[in-house]
Amino acid sequence: MPLRSPNTPRKPRILLVPPPELPVPAVQGGAVETLVTHLIRENERAGKLDLLCASIPDPEAAAQAQGLQHTKMLYVAKPRGVRRYYPMVFLERCFGVAAPYDPWYQKVQLSLALELPTPDLIVAEGGTLTSCSHEMDAIYGGILALSEFIRDDYLKTSELDRKHAYILHNCIDTARFVPGPADAALRASLGFAPEDFVVLFCGRLEPDKGIHKLLEAME
Repeated sequence: MPLRSPNTPRKPRILLVPPPELPVPAVQGGAVETLVTHLIRENERAGKLDLLCASIPDPEAAAQAQGLQHTKMLYVAKPRGVRRYYPMVFLERCFGVAAPYDPWYQKVQLSLALELPTPDLIVAEGGTLTSCSHEMDAIYGGILALSEFIRDDYLKTSELDRKHAYILHNCIDTARFVPGPADAALRASLGFAPEDFVVLFCGRLEPDKGIHKLLEAME
């Protein structure tokens, strides 16, 4: 007996793969994990996607994931003795298999064998990737960048067709960030004059964050 009428459109089935460092839902913080958690909660309200989400195990995260209607969490433990996987990965790459060096991703791939139907799309966070390679081009069929700067920087070392390198600009809910009255005492305590223009940045001071581009623009 079919579970769904042939005439009923199927919701897109998407697998989310954040880095294997912090759990989802984001009970320990993490920028990517928090964004994934927001997406899961929004989809719980809208129900437009059939989500799978990989994560490292965590009791508190698993407790928060209880009751999700449109998301199934795949809690995959990180394998021990990671170094013993390196020779196997090396051989796989010699035979043209685009295998990631971190075996956790391979465990996630194996766990999908029990999750049918297979995902229509897999969205994986790039982690600490600062450059591309032939193997990475084989693993990722496209990229999502938050700015033209990030996309162009990635494509310097990638053979990926530019039409598969998409830009999704960062955005905010402007209703939640409305400037209030200036706090003269706070500005003075930090050494700012009333007429000074202050820029607040929260993040790592690394070139890939593009802060030097902000300074160039301010000049």
